[in-house]
Amino acid sequence: MANRRPSLSQLFLNSSPDPAEQAHQKRLRTLAKASDGKAFVLEDAPLRMMYLTPKCMQSVMHMEQPDALLCAYSQWMMGFRLFQEQPREFFLIGLGGGSLVKHILTHLPESHITALEINPDVIALRDAFALPADDARLQVIQADGASYLPVMTQQVDVIFLDAYDKQGLVPALNTAEFYRSCQQHLRPQGMLIANVWGKPSSIAHMLNSLRSQFTEVCWARSPDSYNLIVYASQQTLEQTVLQQRASRLQQIQPELPWLRIAASLDSLPSPATEQDLEMLTEKMRQLLVIDQNVPTTYAAWRSQVFARL
Repeated sequence: MANRRPSLSQLFLNSSPDPAEQAHQKRLRTLAKASDGKAFVLEDAPLRMMYLTPKCMQSVMHMEQPDALLCAYSQWMMGFRLFQEQPREFFLIGLGGGSLVKHILTHLPESHITALEINPDVIALRDAFALPADDARLQVIQADGASYLPVMTQQVDVIFLDAYDKQGLVPALNTAEFYRSCQQHLRPQGMLIANVWGKPSSIAHMLNSLRSQFTEVCWARSPDSYNLIVYASQQTLEQTVLQQRASRLQQIQPELPWLRIAASLDSLPSPATEQDLEMLTEKMRQLLVIDQNVPTTYAAWRSQVFARL
């Protein structure tokens, strides 16, 4: 079996970096040291990036196009529109640089977004990442999603789960009880979208836990990293319907790869037995292996970003 990536949060894993990559990594370590453990910003015009650690890029923004989705994983998270084309109420757990927030506010003008972020240092960078001030359409709250969501009173159309720690899935956000709470706070046509990385066994258990709460659980791997984007819904949609919606969205918003997203979805047919869970774990291992198309240096990743613009 091919070697598996030891950590999916580490975008560039190059055992023998060239001089340019060595210089880039040194610059990140310097910025991290100066930030004293807080999230920090790397400027490389026209890009601005947020890092949680020197090996964990959290967000990237084009300074002249602040609402553009530059990372493929964030584009894949917009796949909720294949299930719901015009949702209005959004709830995010994990703000980061606000890429999804800005994009949705621009392209879904009837939307309202509540975003939770547990880290005050991340919220403190909202101006640097051109995140609008709170208003009638946007509310940013410093809170822990594991404790906030269960006591929330309203239902929403879409829940984004984009929160993780250095080991991958946050344990408190990866329980049957938490996913049950997500399901209860979604409207009948609503869906949960999660940006996931971590051990294949942990991801397999997550998928199985979600399938016990939702009718449809499907996923796709981001093409420029080892993140898995998971979609959970009470709807069951045929591939032909997904392709029809993808074709419509491609005409409305051609900069996003709707047809590729629809074609790449894979689904879990039913809650798994122990044997099925072992097979699902093995399937995750096969997905999360070293891929020659995933960039191993900052320069290669940057080239891919501009190729998508």
